[in-house]
Amino acid sequence: MTFDEYINRYSLIRYMLERDSRNLRILEGRVPGAFAEAFSTAGSPILQGLTRENEKLKASIERKKRLCRRYALRLSKAVAQISDLDLQWYARYRYVFGLTREELAEASFYSLRSSYRVGVAAKKEMIRAMRAVSPRPRRIPSARFSVKGTLRIKDYSVAARSSRIAAVFARHRKAGEPLHPWRNPVC
Repeated sequence: MTFDEYINRYSLIRYMLERDSRNLRILEGRVPGAFAEAFSTAGSPILQGLTRENEKLKASIERKKRLCRRYALRLSKAVAQISDLDLQWYARYRYVFGLTREELAEASFYSLRSSYRVGVAAKKEMIRAMRAVSPRPRRIPSARFSVKGTLRIKDYSVAARSSRIAAVFARHRKAGEPLHPWRNPVC
């Protein structure tokens, strides 16, 4: 996932969290607590449906809060690794709190163009810091055996790997050898 995708997903989760919280307040405002308790015991299907929707919405909000905290924690760790304090301030308010460039330019008394330049530098630093916080897993070269049994180590792409595996399986089937001798011992 690229940095921009990460930020967009974080923004989307924050937006969905705000929307669901607003919907929950509306739903709770329509059905007062004492009224709902009095009629839910009577078996009103409308109120039971509303309380069920209320509980689903609360569970969804809790899941989104946990996910939002996880994203914000990773972003905060990356911001803390930026050495320049101006860039750190800009990155924190831009990426963690979600302010726009215009709002940041107004708050920092920069022109919009200067704010854009600081934003580009802050984004570069954030990308570097995000890689340091949680680096991508490296692909480990896979071990392959040739026909003679010698070990070769190569790093194949997914398409090349799957076609190579299919060719090896076809060769073993043609020769009549078991594909996994350790699973199919000859007694």
